[in-house]
Amino acid sequence: MDGAGFVVPIPPDVTAESSCPVSAAVVEPWLELIFRLEDDPEFYRLESERALQASKMYSPEILSPRYINYFLDVLAR
Repeated sequence: MDGAGFVVPIPPDVTAESSCPVSAAVVEPWLELIFRLEDDPEFYRLESERALQASKMYSPEILSPRYINYFLDVLAR
């Protein structure tokens, strides 16, 4: 994520196979983050800028030369 985005805590017992609803205590940090992004325009703006900056590493201008060099190196072996 290159310094952008968020990692929200997920307890190990919450999995794709879980059949019970997730407790309020588990989702509380997720909701707090969502509400802050919705209610705090400056926080939203700063986090959006960070995400936009971090996304630039995936632009074709950056990735294409890396992939080309990788495959040229594979072919040269």
